[in-house]
Amino acid sequence: MNVQELHIGLDLELQEINSASTKNILPQEKDWFLNKEVIKYLNSKVSPKNRNNLGFQDNSSNIDVTDSLVNYSDFKPIEKEGRTVMVLPSNYFKYIRSEVSVSKSCNDDNLQRKNEITYRVDVPIELELDVLTNFRIVITTPSNTSITLFDFSKLPSGYMTNLNTKKQEFMLIKAIKILVNRELTRLFDTNFNLYWENIGTEYNRRTLIITSTSPISNVQLFNNSKSKVYTAIQTSNFYPVSANPSLLADLRIIDDEYYTDTLKSSLSAPKSDSLTGRREKGLIVLNYPKSVIVNNVRMFYIRKPQQVDLLLNNDLDLDQESVDEILENTVRHIKAILNNGDYERYARETILVE
Repeated sequence: MNVQELHIGLDLELQEINSASTKNILPQEKDWFLNKEVIKYLNSKVSPKNRNNLGFQDNSSNIDVTDSLVNYSDFKPIEKEGRTVMVLPSNYFKYIRSEVSVSKSCNDDNLQRKNEITYRVDVPIELELDVLTNFRIVITTPSNTSITLFDFSKLPSGYMTNLNTKKQEFMLIKAIKILVNRELTRLFDTNFNLYWENIGTEYNRRTLIITSTSPISNVQLFNNSKSKVYTAIQTSNFYPVSANPSLLADLRIIDDEYYTDTLKSSLSAPKSDSLTGRREKGLIVLNYPKSVIVNNVRMFYIRKPQQVDLLLNNDLDLDQESVDEILENTVRHIKAILNNGDYERYARETILVE
C-alpha cells in the first residue's frame, strides 16, 4: 500500500469523529502515529512477549508477515581491539540466524590475506541559526562526480510547519535520513549503510554517518552561508582466506548472562562447526577456536521498514495484512487521544518536539 492510500484509509476511519476534532491533524502528525505503530507492530511479531507469547519464530503466520522484511548481509570479520566483530547494518532490527563459511588451518602456510576497503564519512548536523535559508548535503566520488543528497529548499511546501527550524529539527532530520537514503540507493544500490548517531559501539551526537565499500571522496555540507567538506576515511580490513575447503558452521548468539558459562563449558563452548557470538550494542562479537578461519558470515535479519512520509512520498514497505493491522491500531490510538479532548497539547508536547 502506498502512503497516499494509507492516509486515505486513516482519514476514512476517523470520519466518524467530530470533523472539528480531526481536520487540524497535520499529515506530518499522522505519519508520526503510523511510524510509532509500525515499531509496536514489529515488536509484537518478533518478541515472544506478545499476547499469545509467540515470537515470529514460533508462529508460521508471523513468519509470513515478516517475510518481506527479511534481509541478509555478508560480512568479512573485522579484528577490532583484539576481538573479532561484525558491525550491524544500519537497517538492522532483529537477528534471525547466520550461516558461517569456515576453514580449518593448523598453520599460516595455507593462508592468504585479502583487503576489503571501507569508506566512511561523518557529517555533523548542527543548526547554528533558527531559520534555514540554505542547507544542502553533496557527495563527491573519486571520479569527481558530485550528487546532491539533500536540499532543504526542495522540501515540499508546508513540510516544516514552523519557520523556526530548530523547533522542528526532528522533522528536518527525518527528511534528511529519508532523502539521503533514497539518493544513496540510486548511487550505490545496496552497497552502503546510513547511520544516525550510532554505529557499532560508537555514539556520535547529531551526526550522519555514511559507510560504503564503493569509493567516496568527500561529503560537503552547506549550512546557510557556511560550508564545510568532510573527507572520507578509508579503512583496510585484511581478512584471512584459507586454501583449505570451506565448511558450513552455525553461529549461536548467546545472551550476556549465559555467555561466560557457555565459553567455559566443554559441551557448549565454540567449536569448528558451531561458533558463538553475543550482541554488544551495534556489534556482534564472535568466538571460535584458533584453528578455525572464518571466510564469510551471512547474517539473516529483520530490517526496519522505511519510514512513512506522505509529503516525501515514502511508502510503507510491508504486506497488506500488516498494513491493515497497523492502520487499525493507529486509528485506535488517535481516537483514544481525541476522546480525551486534549489532542492539541498532546501534539505540541509529544509529536512536534520529538
